[in-house]
Amino acid sequence: MNFVIRDCFFSKVKDSPINQSALKEFITNVIFSHSLQSVLLKNLSDIYIIVAHNDSDSLTEPNEKKWSEILSVDQYEILKANKYYVIGYMYVTEDDNVYIEYIESRVRGYYIGKYMIDSYDMNYNDLNKEIFPREIIESTVMYWKSYLCIETKEEMHEIIRTNDLKHIHWSYLEESLK
Repeated sequence: MNFVIRDCFFSKVKDSPINQSALKEFITNVIFSHSLQSVLLKNLSDIYIIVAHNDSDSLTEPNEKKWSEILSVDQYEILKANKYYVIGYMYVTEDDNVYIEYIESRVRGYYIGKYMIDSYDMNYNDLNKEIFPREIIESTVMYWKSYLCIETKEEMHEIIRTNDLKHIHWSYLEESLK
């Protein structure tokens, strides 16, 4: 994983060092435009965010990518102006398991989703609960198949039974399995 991504902050919004201008950009361009904005706004302080900071560029090795090479031109301009840029977010709920209710990366091709899940698991999952998506949408089926290490419907149903998963929506995943 690239240094500038490993150097990001990962925390709940309420615990993040993000400044007001970067938070406003995230709320305006992500939360307000999301189809489930009311749920996300209601839970804003508890959403986990991964935040790029422009100081990382000065610490990269010559062979490593800088934010200017990873972000789009518009994203990089926002990072420079605000000093911070939210590159991904994740909202989770817990019972006997951890459920990822929403997860999104604003940067493609750098495994930001996996990095957020791993960071959550390592830093916030004190009881070592299993982590599962609440809903698997069609465009993420391949990702979750790989993440959950399943190839058959039987394996999927075994995971559901073994972990007593409730109120999940995995029909797209199920359709893709043998």
